Amino acid sequence: MIGHEVTQMATQHDILATLDERRLELGLSVANLARHAGLGTATVQRALRGKGTASFAAICAMAHVIGMDIDIVRERKVSGVRARQAEKKAERLVQLTRGNAALENSFLTEKEATQFRRGAAQRLLRGSNYALWA
Repeated sequence: MIGHEVTQMATQHDILATLDERRLELGLSVANLARHAGLGTATVQRALRGKGTASFAAICAMAHVIGMDIDIVRERKVSGVRARQAEKKAERLVQLTRGNAALENSFLTEKEATQFRRGAAQRLLRGSNYALWA
């Protein structure tokens, strides 16, 4: 998020709420924030009140006016991102398998599910990017 180290992804609502808090701390009106950011007052007002969306450029312009930066930080190495995606997809495959097994009056033990999940994640990491991200 803005000016903080976060452990989860901030939503646009979170970012705009932080900008609005800072605007209020500075005693800056919405109209003056809009003017200094080169934006329309109604646009800024809607964005800060959560009544619309704002472009990334607009958010950056508002942040700049109030002395805040928006940074994009690589949180993980590529291998870590791929491993996380493989685990997520493997978990979805386990859930689908459990659903199918239930329809057939069968079940998947936790040990079998763990083995299936690990094997699926490994196969996804060895396979194509398409299979990993599709």
